[in-house]
Amino acid sequence: MVYFAAIGVAFMMVEIAQLERLIVFLGHPMYGLTVVLFVLLLASSLGSLFADRMARYLWVLPLLIAAFILVSPIVVNHFVSWPTPLRIAVSALLLVPSGFFMGMPFPIGVQRSRLFGESSPTALYWGINGAFSIISSVLAVVIAMFFSISTTLIVGMSAYVVALLMLKGYR
Repeated sequence: MVYFAAIGVAFMMVEIAQLERLIVFLGHPMYGLTVVLFVLLLASSLGSLFADRMARYLWVLPLLIAAFILVSPIVVNHFVSWPTPLRIAVSALLLVPSGFFMGMPFPIGVQRSRLFGESSPTALYWGINGAFSIISSVLAVVIAMFFSISTTLIVGMSAYVVALLMLKGYR
């Protein structure tokens, strides 16, 4: 249950923080919302699709989030004066790597929970993940307001590390 709570918290913390980081860069809240949600949903869907084949590389996810934390302010400052279509492309390039791997933990967790047999409470895991996603979407904004967007990303990254450590215990 902790695993599914952790990935629910992690996904929303990272998604909301990425949205907050890129919304001004893209020049309009609607661009930020559209681009970030579209790219993350597309990339994470592809990550879910390839989760079976790429599961052994899931440990890269915290490193990609750390890279986003370090690189995105530099990239945003460098490309802020570029035309909107190019800023959208730059934003997509920043989001795709982490988004791809963010799509993997849930299907991998569901697959691993089936190791416990038919008695595995998959519906409960879906509910826990959803509840913690909702809670963390509000918490992400609060953390960003009182601390920083980078802190929100670090909290999300830390939640992924917790989830990966839990997953490692069930191999």
